[in-house]
Amino acid sequence: MATTIRAKVYTPRQAINRRLRLEALNSCVFPVLTCGCQTWALTERKKTNIEICQRKMERKIVGVSLKDKVSNTALQKITASENITEKALITKWKWGGHVARQQQGRWARETTMWDPYIGRRTQGRPRRRWADTFKQQLGGNWSDIARNRNEWRQIVNKLI
Repeated sequence: MATTIRAKVYTPRQAINRRLRLEALNSCVFPVLTCGCQTWALTERKKTNIEICQRKMERKIVGVSLKDKVSNTALQKITASENITEKALITKWKWGGHVARQQQGRWARETTMWDPYIGRRTQGRPRRRWADTFKQQLGGNWSDIARNRNEWRQIVNKLI
């Protein structure tokens, strides 16, 4: 049996349609997907699931399936889109600086920095908390560093 290679030929109308779909994806779908991401405790599993969702949508729009063996980096070049998890992480760092500079007693600060695990620990590995990302990168005094707006901006810009 002879194997045939499917080649998709795009007409200008299909190319415009794809461009509009990608614009809708970037302007409508991705913001909804990352809504509230600044308050997430991003685990590796959550990051992976978000990236899978992003790539599935992009593959559907471009018309490429997993069987076509197009790598994720090639797909990202075709769609010219940002990685959502990186964008969510940067948003989280910006929000962390904003919350750390707020006064004690503010609702946003109290709910974001709240640690519900008081008392006896449950069995097993401790759950990942919101501030663990900052503590891992900067240490336990990350909120003191965040109060200095210029220093915090430099740290966030290094992430970008």
